Amino acid sequence: MNFRPGQFESKPKGAPAASAATTSTKPKILVNGFTPAESILLHDAIQLAKMQWFDGENVVMGKKEQFELSFRPGESAQTRWVVMAFPLYNMNEPNSAEICLHFLAEAFTMIHVLDFQYQVGINMDTENLEFLMQLPLTGVTAAQLAELIRVFFDALANSVMQELSQILEEMNQ
Repeated sequence: MNFRPGQFESKPKGAPAASAATTSTKPKILVNGFTPAESILLHDAIQLAKMQWFDGENVVMGKKEQFELSFRPGESAQTRWVVMAFPLYNMNEPNSAEICLHFLAEAFTMIHVLDFQYQVGINMDTENLEFLMQLPLTGVTAAQLAELIRVFFDALANSVMQELSQILEEMNQ
């Protein structure tokens, strides 16, 4: 066995290896999952949309009235984005399968009603049925992003929640 000098010396926790520090070009990612610049853009946009924001682990939450939106980071080899999610219904509640199937079946029609592209999915961590919309993190200003957030939130808080109430009412009759 050959040992190199300093091979077993301890390094302070969190100290990067010398080669990693010089070769890494990735920006620092904060606990909320976003870079510092992305966080500033997102925080500013949420505030401009007249919502409060809170940082969490791999998420930024936006809150207005009794509603919450979550903003989670997304990434490909070419770009980074934010996935905005509106929790619609807890999948542990009665009639959750019917609610989920209804919104999945109506997705095509609702795109035209709401006038933007979105997806419906189940968040396995929170067990909520969510409306999801992917937004850019580059090439937009905080004001532009705020307008997208506001339109998405207003459309869902009004029309979709009314539809959900109507569905639940019909199921209970």
